Formats: sequence, structure tokens, C-alpha cells
Amino acid sequence: MSLFTPQDALVATMVTTSVADERISNNELLSIDRIVAALPAFSGYDSDRLAWVTRPVLDLLSEEDGLDAILGLVKEALPPHLNETAYALACDLAAAD
Repeated sequence: MSLFTPQDALVATMVTTSVADERISNNELLSIDRIVAALPAFSGYDSDRLAWVTRPVLDLLSEEDGLDAILGLVKEALPPHLNETAYALACDLAAAD
């Protein structure tokens, strides 16, 4: 059983993309909130989980093999039909800042 739900995996993908430049801007945080509130992929998702997902992602990224660990968690939780969604969300976040 995965630590993340599929929606958590999408959030983790967005957060990981956002911190690629070693910080998360307010614009990126607002984009993540907007995406979670609007996209059907997040229907029924508890927005309180955003902080629950963000903290371990940030913690893992501070470790030597943290990115590999995050990618493993995402891969485990993300069903194949959401792979393109994850990619599109990562691109959206990269463009947000």
C-alpha cells in the first residue's frame, strides 16, 4: 500500500517541481491551490492534505537521495492514466514562476 494517494502524488509532483529552484514562490503556492480546487483529478480531495504532502516532500529533498525517494513514492501511487496529468501539472508549475 502506498503512502500517497494518486492525488497526493500529483501534489508531490507539483511541489517537487516548484522547489527545483530551491524555493517555492507565492505564485507557485497559489497555482497549486488553484489547481487542486479546480481540476477534476482532485475531486473530493481534502485540501488539508496539501500541507501533509508538502512537508515530507521538502524533508526528503533535503536528503542526498531524496529526489529518488519522492519519485519512487509518486511512481507507486500514480496510476498510469494520470502520468500525463502529472507531467502537465509539472509543466504548469514550472511556468508559474
